[in-house]
Amino acid sequence: MPDPATLGNATLHGEEAHRHSPASSAAGREEEKKKKKKKRRKKMKGERRERDEEAQKNQGTRVVLDVTKGLTGRNITCDNFFTSYELAQRLLLERNNTLLGTIRKNKPELPDALLALRGRRVLSSKFAFTRDTALVSYLAKKNKNVLLSTFHTRTADVVGRRQRADNKPAVILDYNSNKGGVDNLDKVVATYSCRRMTARWPLAVFHNILDVSSYNAFVIWRELNPTGCLASATRGGCFSSS
Repeated sequence: MPDPATLGNATLHGEEAHRHSPASSAAGREEEKKKKKKKRRKKMKGERRERDEEAQKNQGTRVVLDVTKGLTGRNITCDNFFTSYELAQRLLLERNNTLLGTIRKNKPELPDALLALRGRRVLSSKFAFTRDTALVSYLAKKNKNVLLSTFHTRTADVVGRRQRADNKPAVILDYNSNKGGVDNLDKVVATYSCRRMTARWPLAVFHNILDVSSYNAFVIWRELNPTGCLASATRGGCFSSS
């Protein structure tokens, strides 16, 4: 009669043999691979989320630096979504570009004296300067504009002659004369567009690229031909009657 202890050992050895069979080992390795892959995917997702949050946090600066890549010796005019002291310094020091734009009043670099409204007269201005940057606070009616500029660095450049009824400084006039580029782009593209109805977003992006590229080409052509005009069969184009 077999010894019960021997039978117990035999049973135990049988379980161990089954546990370490090639099929079970392969399944274990496959499970381990899945766990590692899942862990790696989770890590990559977290890193991507951090990059997206950082990009959104500095989106205005990133966009301006991207679209002005390769440009030097230019002045960039932008609204308060993009303007910051950090951006102005990076454009000036890294690319020799100046910046002119309105700046949001919650920016930490703005001095309190420039934001204070109590005791200010309507159409009055306040100025602040560093070595290469000027800040202007212009009180128009009850609202105020705060502009940052590395294009105007001297008091005379910022203030100007101001022989106007609204007493606007030169920096305000320069901003107003340059800020309409994007507005004009939107107006022209809305009137003359190659866009067509589509449910495919890559095609919609492609249509927008064509529209903006066409407008940019027209702007460049007008710069190169300031006295030229586009011929129009209905209006006589460039021809005038004598």
